[in-house]
Amino acid sequence: MGGHLTLARHSFTIMKYGMEGMTSMRLALRCQASFVDCCSFHSEGVWIHDAMMHIAIAKDADAIPEGYLPLLEILTRGDLLGWTTPSHAWALTSLTGADRLLQIARSTHSRDLRLFLRRPAEMADWVPDLSQRGRRFCRRAWPMGCSIRFHDGFQQGLFTRLPKTLRQWIDQQGYLTLMHGHKDILSDMALSLRQPLLFLAHPPETDLTPHVDAMLSLPTPSEEPEGPVLAWQEEHGHVIEGALDPNVLQKMHQCMVLFLCTGNTCRSPMAAALFQKGLAEALGCTMDALGDHGWQVVSAGLAAAPGMEASEGARKAVAPHGLSLESHRSQPIHLGLLDEADHIFTMTQSHLQALLGRLPHLHANLELLSPDGFDIMDPYGSEQPIYDECAAILMENVQRRLAELLKRPLEVIATPSASTDMHQPRGPVEPAGEL
Repeated sequence: MGGHLTLARHSFTIMKYGMEGMTSMRLALRCQASFVDCCSFHSEGVWIHDAMMHIAIAKDADAIPEGYLPLLEILTRGDLLGWTTPSHAWALTSLTGADRLLQIARSTHSRDLRLFLRRPAEMADWVPDLSQRGRRFCRRAWPMGCSIRFHDGFQQGLFTRLPKTLRQWIDQQGYLTLMHGHKDILSDMALSLRQPLLFLAHPPETDLTPHVDAMLSLPTPSEEPEGPVLAWQEEHGHVIEGALDPNVLQKMHQCMVLFLCTGNTCRSPMAAALFQKGLAEALGCTMDALGDHGWQVVSAGLAAAPGMEASEGARKAVAPHGLSLESHRSQPIHLGLLDEADHIFTMTQSHLQALLGRLPHLHANLELLSPDGFDIMDPYGSEQPIYDECAAILMENVQRRLAELLKRPLEVIATPSASTDMHQPRGPVEPAGEL
């Protein structure tokens, strides 16, 4: 007997299952072949395979809408869900249901099997040798609904921990396809189950009702569009299959440097402008051409109101450097911006710790702007000499960070006119180090 469930923003119907007794799994889920936190940045977890275990979700229960619980129980048992979107008919399950999903693949002749990751950063554990350029590309492709297909580089990652039958199937395909998107239900399911979900794609007209245990019926399409499958070739560092607008593709390859302060009206816009100027001088291009050279420079605030102008003191402080903040408008930070950024520089330790406390996966990209570990204090509301002193401190630290990223001596960065011919543009320069 079916039931109708309504979530915060989604309404869907569960068919073939009664609702009685399903909320008893609020305290714990009994799960087979479970996948616990096992990413390079998650030290608290281990992989547990081919064992029965309890996954306690009591501490997260308040954050999970009540209507999700039947879905969790369905997936935990290894049962199959069907879901139709404008471009695909999907059969999905947890790792526990891998064998049943492969049976559907054989009967429907579908070869489009994908793993839906819980978090974008987990990609590094599935393709551990992926370059900085490749990781950047994936982080920016997934929010657009794209899936990434890897023909090599995945055999040494968490692929080795998948069920044997699933590994054999992927080996026969010759590639591993990973996906992640801002699809609320799916992301919540994967996070709650602590394992990736398995997706099998079919043409949208395919009737999956005979093959699955329950159907999801969403009244509206997903909030994020479904993008193409992009095949990444690590050797050449570019997409070899899949269509994207060339301008979008160029932006996805750019190295993004993000400066953060509190209100995004004083320190971070000054730092971003000074960094842009120094970077343009080092690359021998104009500030407007930094995108063509593979760079984005952005600023935001942890407690910023959107659309605020830069403070008068900040505008005056950067004017002697030939810079203008007249067009600057403040923006608050958001998860998408933080996940896209390759390098995030904060003004104070409190900014740094606030982010790491909520988003520990950012640790590899997040640093204090001062390499010496000093806070750069907020000049807001002060007299102009304090703003000027703040700008001088920002300039010193921006130059040091720029020298690190470009792998050039600080003396060259600090005196660009002695080493840079502004009329001889240089090509893109990749920053040092991995993400």
